[in-house]
Amino acid sequence: MILDKEEFTSKWSHMLDVQENLDKQIRQEYGITYTDMYNRNYYSYALMYLLGELSHELKAYWPWHEKTVEPVDMMKVKDKFIDCLQIILSWQNATWERVVETNYGLYQPVIKAWNAYRRDESTTVPMAARYVNGIPKWCGFSYVEPPVGAIIRLMNGLGLRFETVYEAYMEKNQTTAANA
Repeated sequence: MILDKEEFTSKWSHMLDVQENLDKQIRQEYGITYTDMYNRNYYSYALMYLLGELSHELKAYWPWHEKTVEPVDMMKVKDKFIDCLQIILSWQNATWERVVETNYGLYQPVIKAWNAYRRDESTTVPMAARYVNGIPKWCGFSYVEPPVGAIIRLMNGLGLRFETVYEAYMEKNQTTAANA
Protein backbone atom coordinates (compact mmCIF):
# COMPACT_ATOMS: atom_id res chain seq x y z
CA MET A 1 0.00 0.00 0.00
CA ILE A 2 1.35 3.41 -0.97
CA LEU A 3 0.66 6.17 1.52
CA ASP A 4 -0.86 9.46 0.49
CA LYS A 5 1.18 12.65 0.71
CA GLU A 6 -0.28 13.82 4.01
CA GLU A 7 0.32 10.54 5.82
CA PHE A 8 3.83 10.05 4.42
CA THR A 9 4.99 13.62 5.07
CA SER A 10 3.52 13.55 8.57
CA LYS A 11 5.47 10.40 9.44
CA TRP A 12 8.69 11.58 7.78
CA SER A 13 8.42 14.92 9.59
CA HIS A 14 7.89 13.08 12.88
CA MET A 15 10.98 10.95 12.25
CA LEU A 16 13.00 14.12 11.56
CA ASP A 17 11.81 15.61 14.86
CA VAL A 18 12.58 12.44 16.80
CA GLN A 19 16.02 12.23 15.16
CA GLU A 20 16.63 15.88 16.05
CA ASN A 21 16.09 15.04 19.74
CA LEU A 22 18.48 12.09 19.55
CA ASP A 23 21.02 14.23 17.69
CA LYS A 24 20.86 16.85 20.46
CA GLN A 25 21.82 14.22 23.02
CA ILE A 26 24.68 12.96 20.90
CA ARG A 27 25.95 16.43 20.00
CA GLN A 28 25.92 17.52 23.65
CA GLU A 29 27.71 14.38 24.78
CA TYR A 30 30.47 14.76 22.19
CA GLY A 31 30.56 18.56 22.05
CA ILE A 32 29.95 18.79 18.31
CA THR A 33 27.48 20.69 16.14
CA TYR A 34 25.60 19.82 13.00
CA THR A 35 28.05 22.07 11.17
CA ASP A 36 30.98 20.02 12.51
CA MET A 37 29.33 16.78 11.43
CA TYR A 38 28.44 18.23 8.04
CA ASN A 39 31.77 19.89 7.27
CA ARG A 40 33.89 16.95 8.44
CA ASN A 41 31.97 14.52 6.21
CA TYR A 42 30.85 12.44 9.21
CA TYR A 43 27.61 11.66 7.43
CA SER A 44 29.31 10.31 4.32
CA TYR A 45 31.70 8.18 6.35
CA ALA A 46 29.01 6.85 8.68
CA LEU A 47 26.66 6.03 5.81
CA MET A 48 29.33 4.23 3.81
CA TYR A 49 30.29 2.18 6.88
CA LEU A 50 26.67 1.23 7.57
CA LEU A 51 26.04 0.42 3.90
CA GLY A 52 28.96 -1.99 4.13
CA GLU A 53 27.27 -3.72 7.05
CA LEU A 54 23.99 -3.82 5.13
CA SER A 55 25.73 -5.26 2.07
CA HIS A 56 27.27 -7.94 4.28
CA GLU A 57 23.82 -8.89 5.61
CA LEU A 58 22.50 -9.10 2.03
CA LYS A 59 25.40 -11.39 1.19
CA ALA A 60 25.67 -9.38 -2.00
CA TYR A 61 29.21 -10.42 -2.87
CA TRP A 62 29.71 -13.58 -0.90
CA PRO A 63 32.93 -15.32 -1.88
CA TRP A 64 32.26 -17.64 -4.79
CA HIS A 65 34.42 -20.36 -3.25
CA GLU A 66 32.28 -20.68 -0.11
CA LYS A 67 30.40 -23.96 -0.15
CA THR A 68 27.63 -22.78 2.14
CA VAL A 69 26.02 -19.41 2.52
CA GLU A 70 23.48 -18.79 5.22
CA PRO A 71 20.16 -17.41 4.01
CA VAL A 72 19.59 -13.67 4.21
CA ASP A 73 18.08 -12.71 7.57
CA MET A 74 15.59 -9.97 6.67
CA MET A 75 15.29 -8.87 10.32
CA LYS A 76 19.02 -8.07 10.36
CA VAL A 77 18.70 -6.41 6.96
CA LYS A 78 15.86 -4.21 8.24
CA ASP A 79 17.91 -3.32 11.34
CA LYS A 80 20.90 -2.28 9.21
CA PHE A 81 18.60 -0.31 6.91
CA ILE A 82 17.22 1.59 9.93
CA ASP A 83 20.80 2.43 10.96
CA CYS A 84 21.31 3.95 7.50
CA LEU A 85 18.00 5.81 7.75
CA GLN A 86 19.06 7.37 11.06
CA ILE A 87 22.11 8.83 9.33
CA ILE A 88 20.00 10.14 6.43
CA LEU A 89 17.53 11.82 8.79
CA SER A 90 20.31 13.40 10.83
CA TRP A 91 21.98 14.53 7.60
CA GLN A 92 18.68 16.08 6.49
CA ASN A 93 18.43 17.94 9.80
CA ALA A 94 22.01 19.19 9.44
CA THR A 95 21.35 20.29 5.86
CA TRP A 96 18.22 22.14 6.96
CA GLU A 97 20.11 23.93 9.76
CA ARG A 98 22.90 24.87 7.36
CA VAL A 99 20.41 26.24 4.83
CA VAL A 100 18.65 28.30 7.47
CA GLU A 101 21.97 29.66 8.78
CA THR A 102 23.28 30.63 5.33
CA ASN A 103 20.00 31.52 3.60
CA TYR A 104 21.19 29.32 0.75
CA GLY A 105 18.24 28.23 -1.32
CA LEU A 106 15.16 26.43 -0.11
CA TYR A 107 15.70 22.90 1.12
CA GLN A 108 12.57 21.11 2.29
CA PRO A 109 13.51 17.73 3.79
CA VAL A 110 9.97 16.34 3.97
CA ILE A 111 9.09 17.31 0.39
CA LYS A 112 12.41 15.86 -0.81
CA ALA A 113 11.49 12.53 0.81
CA TRP A 114 7.91 12.62 -0.50
CA ASN A 115 9.05 13.22 -4.07
CA ALA A 116 11.38 10.21 -3.85
CA TYR A 117 8.69 8.03 -2.23
CA ARG A 118 5.96 8.79 -4.74
CA ARG A 119 8.17 7.71 -7.63
CA ASP A 120 7.77 4.21 -6.15
CA GLU A 121 10.81 2.73 -7.84
CA SER A 122 10.44 -0.70 -6.33
CA THR A 123 12.73 -3.49 -7.40
CA THR A 124 13.57 -6.99 -6.29
CA VAL A 125 15.82 -7.90 -3.36
CA PRO A 126 18.76 -8.97 -5.59
CA MET A 127 18.63 -5.52 -7.18
CA ALA A 128 18.85 -3.97 -3.69
CA ALA A 129 22.51 -4.97 -3.54
CA ARG A 130 23.13 -2.73 -6.54
CA TYR A 131 21.48 0.17 -4.71
CA VAL A 132 23.62 -0.46 -1.62
CA ASN A 133 26.75 -0.34 -3.73
CA GLY A 134 25.53 2.63 -5.78
CA ILE A 135 24.73 4.94 -2.86
CA PRO A 136 28.37 5.85 -2.06
CA LYS A 137 28.57 7.79 -5.32
CA TRP A 138 26.07 10.19 -3.72
CA CYS A 139 28.22 10.43 -0.60
CA GLY A 140 31.27 12.04 -2.16
CA PHE A 141 33.01 14.95 -0.50
CA SER A 142 31.38 17.48 -2.81
CA TYR A 143 27.83 16.18 -2.39
CA VAL A 144 25.90 18.53 -0.12
CA GLU A 145 22.51 16.85 0.23
CA PRO A 146 21.72 13.53 1.84
CA PRO A 147 20.86 10.77 -0.69
CA VAL A 148 17.18 10.58 0.32
CA GLY A 149 15.98 9.27 -3.03
CA ALA A 150 18.59 6.52 -2.95
CA ILE A 151 17.63 5.37 0.54
CA ILE A 152 13.94 5.23 -0.43
CA ARG A 153 14.75 3.25 -3.59
CA LEU A 154 16.78 0.92 -1.39
CA MET A 155 13.83 0.55 1.00
CA ASN A 156 11.62 -0.42 -1.93
CA GLY A 157 14.28 -2.72 -3.35
CA LEU A 158 14.51 -4.55 -0.04
CA GLY A 159 10.75 -5.04 -0.10
CA LEU A 160 10.29 -2.97 3.04
CA ARG A 161 7.05 -1.03 3.41
CA PHE A 162 7.30 2.50 4.72
CA GLU A 163 4.88 1.77 7.56
CA THR A 164 7.11 -1.09 8.74
CA VAL A 165 10.21 1.09 8.43
CA TYR A 166 8.52 3.88 10.39
CA GLU A 167 7.59 1.53 13.25
CA ALA A 168 11.05 -0.06 13.32
CA TYR A 169 12.71 3.37 13.26
CA MET A 170 10.61 4.61 16.19
CA GLU A 171 11.41 1.47 18.19
CA LYS A 172 15.14 1.62 17.45
CA ASN A 173 15.27 5.34 18.18
CA GLN A 174 13.87 4.74 21.68
CA THR A 175 16.54 2.10 22.29
CA THR A 176 19.31 4.30 20.90
CA ALA A 177 18.16 7.32 22.93
CA ALA A 178 18.12 5.22 26.11
CA ASN A 179 21.70 4.11 25.45
CA ALA A 180 23.02 7.55 24.43
